[in-house]
Amino acid sequence: MNLRSWLRRSPKPAQLRCDGQLVPVPSAGNVWAQLEETVTALGASRIEALDASGAILRATQLESDDDAPAAAPASHHGDGQLDRLARIIAEAHDAGARRHAQAYETAFARQLELLGVVAARLTSLETAYHRSVTQVAQLQLDAAQAAGGDDATNAITGMLAAAMGAAPAAPAPTPIRKAAT
Repeated sequence: MNLRSWLRRSPKPAQLRCDGQLVPVPSAGNVWAQLEETVTALGASRIEALDASGAILRATQLESDDDAPAAAPASHHGDGQLDRLARIIAEAHDAGARRHAQAYETAFARQLELLGVVAARLTSLETAYHRSVTQVAQLQLDAAQAAGGDDATNAITGMLAAAMGAAPAAPAPTPIRKAAT
């Protein structure tokens, strides 16, 4: 019989009577463990659970060491099998955890490689774009300097448009001057 289970069964006792001796139920701490220790220390053979008024809620007769049947010898063969099975399960769990960690390492290494490739390609594209924008702007500036005058303003507008990625604006028409009469 499990004494602690018997002690905490409902209804809860207010006190115990162990072989005629009253034992109050503690109000704090691990109540049932304390009571179990007290009953064991008293070596009581009969225990009665009492309510606050002293009425018996339940009673039990504990087995003494003399009354207890002799324990069967432990089977070392069965214990060894359980130990072996526990070791196999633990080793399998550890191996699975190692494989899982290795998979994460591999995945992160591949992601890092991919990030390096993408960064290199973006740098290459950015360099090529910058070079082409600079060449277009230089060609337009050279053409404006060769033409002189108001075309320089159109060249600057064209360079800005090229730098922003838009098509160059058409040059503004030159105003026609009326001849003086």
